Amino acid sequence: MFLSDSSYIHLLNFTHFVFSCRRQNPRANESILFDNCLMTNTAALKQSSGINEDDILFSMLINDIYMTPFCVVRDQEKKKVVISIRGSMSLMDAFTDMTVSIHRLRIDEEPFGDLKTYCHMGLFMTAVTIRNLLADREILVKAFQMHPDYDLIICGHSLGAGVAAVLSVMLKD
Repeated sequence: MFLSDSSYIHLLNFTHFVFSCRRQNPRANESILFDNCLMTNTAALKQSSGINEDDILFSMLINDIYMTPFCVVRDQEKKKVVISIRGSMSLMDAFTDMTVSIHRLRIDEEPFGDLKTYCHMGLFMTAVTIRNLLADREILVKAFQMHPDYDLIICGHSLGAGVAAVLSVMLKD
């Protein structure tokens, strides 16, 4: 096979495009963070859930130890703001899963006031990361300013379900 000099340049440009696709899409808006350049994760979310992009209030697609991808969407039909947290899917998630030391979860209200409650450290640290991100960006504040009559649902699968349970206790106020 013979390749001209210009073919090499096109091949290099294509290779650069494919490998640079792992970077953040510069066209992404501030509510969708760290999707790839083709926005395939966002496209998969929209396709699998049937939601419109306008209903994605926030999406964080970083996967690291104590940080699993999650999104905040609105369900206009049911009047809900939904935090959905992805389950274990990567090596980083496995490290979070294996952080099995316990953490004291302080719940100061009835009926838990005198009960010592504990949770999995990996779940706790991931819930703290998500809570801090939601607070720093005022995601829920803005969502409920736009929709004061909506309720909050926090859900997940596998690792995400455990994080959702801990996060729901943290966000109870």
